[in-house]
Amino acid sequence: MGREEDLLQAAKAGNVDAVRRLLGQAGDAEASSSGSERSSVSAGSSGAGGPGSGSGSGSGAMATAGRVAALRVVKQLDSLLGKKPSVNCKDEAGLTPLHHACLAGHETVLEALLRADASLVVKDNKGFTPLHAACWGGHLLLVERLINEVTSVNDASKSGDTALHYAATNGSADICSLLLKRGADAFLRNAAGEAPIDQAALYGRLDAVRVLVEATRKQLGRYSSEKHSPLHAAARNGHVPVVRLLLQYGMDINTRTTNGTCLHEAALYGKKDVVRVLLESGIDVEIRNSGNETALDTLNAFANKTGHEIRDMLVGED
Repeated sequence: MGREEDLLQAAKAGNVDAVRRLLGQAGDAEASSSGSERSSVSAGSSGAGGPGSGSGSGSGAMATAGRVAALRVVKQLDSLLGKKPSVNCKDEAGLTPLHHACLAGHETVLEALLRADASLVVKDNKGFTPLHAACWGGHLLLVERLINEVTSVNDASKSGDTALHYAATNGSADICSLLLKRGADAFLRNAAGEAPIDQAALYGRLDAVRVLVEATRKQLGRYSSEKHSPLHAAARNGHVPVVRLLLQYGMDINTRTTNGTCLHEAALYGKKDVVRVLLESGIDVEIRNSGNETALDTLNAFANKTGHEIRDMLVGED
């Protein structure tokens, strides 16, 4: 392995001593060694009485000085024979040592890399930044450290996902809260048209959804688009607590996308518990999707047991 591969692996594994050594941060990685050299010189040249005093002290000091000089030569040769790896070197996926440290949550490695001027804006092959990595990994302390250094918390990857998208998807409510306080835009949509709350709702991240709706409760209508709404996402995957929370905060139960209402989603995907909650909450069963079908119409092509049970619920036979 070359030195850059060594650095990447050390950062990934959290081996801070190896990272410091590879980056030439001798003051950190070899502090104990340097300390022992200094004490040897001091002891050898002492004028106090004892076995080391008298004429022997001069030769001892000279011997120690020779060892120190030899060590310096070795370090110089090491520097000449093998240059320090680039702190921003990348693996095949375009991930740098800082990306790996952020993904894994290695705080001391992160500090060593930042001390070596690791780039905070470098992106991997998919446009993933170190801040994105820390948010995806759910590492609050690292996010707090990075957020003080970056110029924008709304930088997006090639998929259009921001740091808030990654934190919401991961369900890291504390990180979502921090990002919002630092100016993260909760309404930015990725290339698929999804806002961060859509992803949190899709995966049932209740606490993250709560943080997002609390921060934007006066603008909940902005979360609905032609293709997406958090209510639809939660209904589709059967996340009853998220559905209840969104309705509690006043999200329009009859919000319509091209697929219809959230009732269409719940019915089509066989989420009986969500269908029951929506019916109890007064959803309009006559609303049609872009194909001019009601939720009941979408079930006519399905002959499975769950489909029949939901059909009975919709026609009032449950």
